[in-house]
Parts: sequence; structure tokens; C-alpha cells
Amino acid sequence: MNKTMGIAAITAGLVVPSAALAVEGGTGAYLLGSRGVAAGFVPPPGVYFTDTLVYLNGGTKGDIATSGGAIVADPSYEAWLNIFSVTVIPKGDFLGGSPGISVTLPYSSVNMDFDARFLGGPLDASDSQAGFGDLVVTPLIGWHNGFWNYSLSASVYLPTGEYSPSVVKPRQGVYDVLNIGKNKAAIDPTFSVTWLNPNIGLEIDGALGVTFSALNETTDYQTAPELHFETAIAQRFRSGAVIGAAGYAYQQLGDDSGSGAEALKAALGAKSLRARVFGIGPVLGYQTAIGATSVNLQAKYYHEFAAKRRLESDSVWLTASLGF
Repeated sequence: MNKTMGIAAITAGLVVPSAALAVEGGTGAYLLGSRGVAAGFVPPPGVYFTDTLVYLNGGTKGDIATSGGAIVADPSYEAWLNIFSVTVIPKGDFLGGSPGISVTLPYSSVNMDFDARFLGGPLDASDSQAGFGDLVVTPLIGWHNGFWNYSLSASVYLPTGEYSPSVVKPRQGVYDVLNIGKNKAAIDPTFSVTWLNPNIGLEIDGALGVTFSALNETTDYQTAPELHFETAIAQRFRSGAVIGAAGYAYQQLGDDSGSGAEALKAALGAKSLRARVFGIGPVLGYQTAIGATSVNLQAKYYHEFAAKRRLESDSVWLTASLGF
């Protein structure tokens, strides 16, 4: 079994640029699709470096509130994320399992086109932002029992990314409505399971988590808890190749609150801002070793559908992990 097998799943606390329908910013702190293959597997003791490049393209037909407090209509966006993570799995055990910690820092570049009629501007406007996002620290622990692998993690999102309230000056053509940071802390406890039969190479994965966000005090917007479930099925070959499919489901467990959420509901004429979305797509991977260094390469694609009160995207992921 490749040493870096579970690192892409461990380093799952990611942050995307903020632009929202109900979840303030259009997306939550947790980046859907982060877990999938090897979701419940924690690798042997060592130090692991992971770099993930993600391309997202999407939008929605409807009105949204950006994380800076402005309301725009019919947004479409394109974003590039580069997420770098360092994971340390020390020797020894804790509660009968293997403990560890991961630190993740994303860099994002995003462009959004939108209708600025709510801002007193033209039908066609845009904004672009780039910079480092919120730092994520993830303590974790994993257990192994025959074909079964389990892990429990709790990603903590620290509001270190650049953030400012929206600045809108229609006469000057200024629409500064995007943010890289979320301006709020969050925690995402997640339980993950991987069943892997090495005799036939069949693997089945599942991960269930809930994101709890603090209040964005600048906009007085409290995002309700966000449930996410991710799953995958894959076939592993002796050559190191991996082929499979992955998917996820997302559902808010309550309504957003605060004056910012109430203003958005009034603008939309909506009774509820509760969000949901689903995603599905293929996964390809390859595992090998160069001397004592293990290498894990992975590519995956997700298509989102049935979104409600949330941005809907297509995404491409390229991940490389090295274990020492």
C-alpha cells in the first residue's frame, strides 16, 4: 500500500474565494470534493507534502449576497486554487490509533462577472481578486482493522485571508465585491471510512462532516451548519494505477441568520436561504516510489447539479503528494 495513499483526503480543509446565495460567499469554508478515494486512510509515520491545483468554473441564475455585503445578480465565475499542505504523522499511538496534524494554505485567483442592477450599475460588471486564503489546521487520528480504515479529523479554519467590506462606486465603475478570506472562523469535524480489499484491489470510501461557522461580524451574517457527505468507489491495480468514481452531497441543516441574512431574504423575496448541491465525476490515480520517497498522483473532475441557493460549478483537480 502506497505511503501517501490517504494524504489527499487528510488535507481536505480548503478555502475558495467568496462570492453567496445562502452560504455567505456562495461556498462554504470546506471545499466540496476534497475527500474521495482513500478518505479514511491515515498513512504510516512520516512527513507528507501535498500540492493541489483546482480549476473551478460556474455560477447561477439568480441573486446572491457576496461575503463583503453587496447583492449582485446572475454571477458567473472562474477560479484557480493552488493548495499547499504539510502533514506530519508521528510515531506512536493515541487512543489506539495513529495521530497526526496537517496545515493547509491556499492561494486563489478568481474573476466574477455579474449583473450590477442591485448596486445601481450596468447589467454587465466584473471583479477580480487574488491572494492567500484562510489558514487551515487539521488534527486527526486514524485506525486500521483488517480491510477497514477509519479516521476522525477536525479542520479549524482561521480567518487569515484578505477580507474587506464591499466597495461599490457605479459612477466610477468600481465594484470591489469579492474576497479571498471568509472573515470568520469555522470548524469541520469529519468521520471517514475506507474499505479496501488488497486481494482484489476493490475500494469503497465514505466521509461525513458538518461545518460550523462563526458569525461574520462585518456583515452580521451567520451561516447555518453545513452537512457534507462524500463517497467513492475505485479499483486499484498492481501497476499502481487507480480508476474510480466519486461524488458528494451537500445540505444546510438550518437557515442563515443575522441582519445580513435577513436583508438577503428580503431582497430575494425568499422564506428560506437553505442551500444544497450534488456533485459526481471520475477519478484517476497513480502510486509509485522513488527510492524511499513515496509518490501519489491524482486527477479528478466533478460536475455539480441540482444546486439550490448556492453556486453550481464544474471543477478539475490535479494533486501530487510526496511522503518521506
